Amino acid sequence: MGTHVLLPVYRCLRCGHAFDRASGVGEPPPPAPTPGSVSLCIRCGHLAIFTDAEPWLREATDAERVQIDADPDIRRIRRCLAEAIAERPS
Repeated sequence: MGTHVLLPVYRCLRCGHAFDRASGVGEPPPPAPTPGSVSLCIRCGHLAIFTDAEPWLREATDAERVQIDADPDIRRIRRCLAEAIAERPS
């Protein structure tokens, strides 16, 4: 994973969790999310897509979900995040 970059405050579309940082994946990791980049909420694991206009996140289309679900990096990150969420105290 890349280093964290500071962002304006975004809110998860599912749980409302506020976040102001992002980490990229890839070689080399992108310096910051751009419109079309995938967002995974660290609180609930919800997948969203960054946009270039407020509210800055939108739901992924069905076609995008298929493409995202096929990405091995995204699958690995989603598995790790699901394990971390499951291990959190209630």
